[in-house]
Amino acid sequence: TEPTDRRDAQPVHRLMYTSTSGKFMSNEELAQLLERARRWNDANGITGMLIYVDGHFLQIVEGTAADIAAVTQRITTDPRHFGIIRLMEDTAPRRVFADWSMGFLRLGKETGAEILGAIISPATGLSGQEDAIRA
Repeated sequence: TEPTDRRDAQPVHRLMYTSTSGKFMSNEELAQLLERARRWNDANGITGMLIYVDGHFLQIVEGTAADIAAVTQRITTDPRHFGIIRLMEDTAPRRVFADWSMGFLRLGKETGAEILGAIISPATGLSGQEDAIRA
């Protein structure tokens, strides 16, 4: 039988990507973006985390294969960001962000650069695997 909550579906598909915002976003604009994203994610069984660093996004989303395909479609047609790079797409036995429709962290430029650099560095195994979703 199918799980009653899509968040219980297994395996879990995950997508991690980075992108650049079309403009620097204020706290109010980010709050509005998060409110809309959380509503949509709740309704569509998506969980994840969004990090915003000085005009750049790093996001990890989790869901069923169909849900992640829908998220990818939304991302590629969203005019608020460009230069989207897929860093990882895989499956896992369970969710990492099961209780978060969309966790959020805003980092300063220096801290964010360190974190993004660590995630995208050759040491993580992601360097060289980047796949542009949309230029």
